[in-house]
Amino acid sequence: KNLTEDEYFKAEELKYFAYRYLAKDVVGTAGIFFTSDVLTSLSDKSFTPFGISGDGEWHNVVMDVPSVNQNWKGTINRVRVDVSNPSKEHSVVYVSRMGFFSTRQEAINFLEEASDNFDYSQKSTLEAPMLRANIPGNTLSAGYDEKDYLISNTNFKAEAPVVSYTDKNGNSNIVALCDTSSLGFTNYVAAKPGSYKLTTNHKEYADIAGHWATDYINFASDRNLFGGTSPNEFSPELSMTRGMFITVLGRMHGLDTSAYGGDTGYSDVNSAEYYAPYINWAKATGVMAPVTESEFAPEQPVLRKDMAHAISNYMKMQSFASDNASSDNIFTDLSECSADEISAISSVQSLGIINGIGDGLFSPMGHSTRAEVATVMCRTIKTILGTNYATPFTSDYFKRDRIRVGTWANVASEHLSEEYIKMYYEGGFDWYLAFGSLGSGKNASELLKYADKYGVEVFLQNGAVSAENPLEIMAEHYDHPSFTGVYLSDEPGTDSYDKLAEYSKKFIDVTNGEKLPYVNLLPMYANAAQLKYGANAAAIEYYDSDPDLYRKYCQSFVDKFPVDYISTDIYPMRSTIYSEYVESINIIATVARENNKTFWCYFHGSNPDMPTKEFSWQIYSLLSFGCEGFLYWIWSPWAFDEEGNTTNNFEACKPVLLELRAISDIFVSYKNLGAFNHNYNAATTPYLKMTGQYENFDVIEEIVSDDPLLFGCFEKEDGSGKKAFTVVNMYNPRSVKGAEVKLKINAPSITSYYGGVANVLTPENGYYTIKLNVGEGAFITID
Repeated sequence: KNLTEDEYFKAEELKYFAYRYLAKDVVGTAGIFFTSDVLTSLSDKSFTPFGISGDGEWHNVVMDVPSVNQNWKGTINRVRVDVSNPSKEHSVVYVSRMGFFSTRQEAINFLEEASDNFDYSQKSTLEAPMLRANIPGNTLSAGYDEKDYLISNTNFKAEAPVVSYTDKNGNSNIVALCDTSSLGFTNYVAAKPGSYKLTTNHKEYADIAGHWATDYINFASDRNLFGGTSPNEFSPELSMTRGMFITVLGRMHGLDTSAYGGDTGYSDVNSAEYYAPYINWAKATGVMAPVTESEFAPEQPVLRKDMAHAISNYMKMQSFASDNASSDNIFTDLSECSADEISAISSVQSLGIINGIGDGLFSPMGHSTRAEVATVMCRTIKTILGTNYATPFTSDYFKRDRIRVGTWANVASEHLSEEYIKMYYEGGFDWYLAFGSLGSGKNASELLKYADKYGVEVFLQNGAVSAENPLEIMAEHYDHPSFTGVYLSDEPGTDSYDKLAEYSKKFIDVTNGEKLPYVNLLPMYANAAQLKYGANAAAIEYYDSDPDLYRKYCQSFVDKFPVDYISTDIYPMRSTIYSEYVESINIIATVARENNKTFWCYFHGSNPDMPTKEFSWQIYSLLSFGCEGFLYWIWSPWAFDEEGNTTNNFEACKPVLLELRAISDIFVSYKNLGAFNHNYNAATTPYLKMTGQYENFDVIEEIVSDDPLLFGCFEKEDGSGKKAFTVVNMYNPRSVKGAEVKLKINAPSITSYYGGVANVLTPENGYYTIKLNVGEGAFITID
């Protein structure tokens, strides 16, 4: 908590920390972090640990903070309590109260006054491996615990499992609000304590085979929302009546019909009919309106606009509102609808529950068929559970051949929103590596929901390498089209390759190659100990004089890991440019090219005063070696302030990212052959040095330039023999030096993709002239 000024306190005046907790498993150590006017940032210096017990009982802790941490001085202005440090996945710790006091006795008295009754009025979520039980507010009650709401055994296997609930009297019902992902993660609403289990409830209907709504019909039928029109027929194209529709909606809600008996007050509703209690519920809640004040018209077909209005009302009852809902007339045939109806249609369309019929039409007066209602109910259930992936983007879209632009991003979960992801995408990114609080659970679900919508690919990082079963770390999110892989490890040494490679193979096997395990390698400037033992081994005394050590480190990855990429860090910018910068790119790119792997790279800009120049310079250096994956390591913290707004640095680099997007399709249609330098100077441009330069790019007959340049050489993937190249101004991007190059090329014209814009160039006096400002490059195809 960032304390307000009136909450600041003197460390020497309040030195006793009081803490009452209950831990349900062994998490070992908890601790407090703090900042003050003396110690201004959270760090190891401010960490003050204390032990905790995981025996499931309440315990009191009173700690004399300065006796544990001598940095407890000055005015305290921020406090953070870590209930488990280092953190343990899925640990459960309840905190009753905590505070700081001037004497030990005051701290003891504070804890002894604690009341440990939980507040059950809020919505809760109870998690266990491979399932989530959502507990509605006000349904938990004292005397019950997790086991009374959770599925006790998750080893059940079936093609279409549903959740069954049995109360204390032995009465069983199917839970309508349940869904299981294709990898077996079950998400359901548990409204009452009782026995929950997975089961099947499938029926066979002869008349839905090959129907467009077969999966939706089975989903609704399995949850007992519908019965068939006969033992083996569903009649998918039969119009649904209003009475049947409100019945289906009530069944989805889990309505207790005994609470809604008696006369409905409508002249056309017989209280003995099956739909009467459901109509009473509709009247009491306003979820579905009658056709007149005295008539519900239960036997009339339900109109599409009435269905949309009822679903919109129901979603509001469940505290759901569309992210983009408005009262705008988004269809062209809503002129006879009221403003409320138009708003409802917009809402359900934005939620991905009810779509139009094509050509900008909604058909508000059209009759809803049983197949359509089954589809709507399926999508409504999935929306409530967070499993309705309403997106125009398919898995193939995210896996398409392209230049990926992304980052290992970190944004505070409170700033995660659709607007954030939209801004991220419109800034040129389409690849998001989510870690920390965004890497799993509800935050990951929110992130993926927005990523689905904007076509942003997501890799999750959430402790995957320690999981015995790969399913457990991705099953919940598996069906999101944008979820394309798990970030497995960053900067490992060769000693951990075998373990990581084994896990990668298992991961790929489990997902049938649909999801990707991602490992990012160390840069060339890592020392021998790090290349063997990993990034954290900097202090280990180990040396290997092999001059090919880094090449072998990269080749060993290719040999062991069953993936089609190789990725590394290459950070050129410090006080001076890393002297082996181009050579380090050259080595890993050569390994990628020789083994038919895609080359990806992490990079960053260290000079926030001129991000555009550095950003462009690094991108075009990497493009010259065929790089197709760009991950900006410090991008998100650098690009967004604490409120989630873009900074000037983001806006400055945005044009370069959009430039990459503009050339993506044409660039990936070529394969990299290698690269070569021009006017390398050991004194002024040592970073341009490289070995094994490509020497057979004879389409450029002559280069006339006094400037340091880098050329990347490319050939069309389709076997046509057409060539392309990059040319980069390789002056230090912190300088102000532009470059000019004249090229003699035996072609009547070339196309220069400069700034992402295609321009056809023609020669003058037999030479093409290309001018590049500081930090710039261009991709050029030879027509």
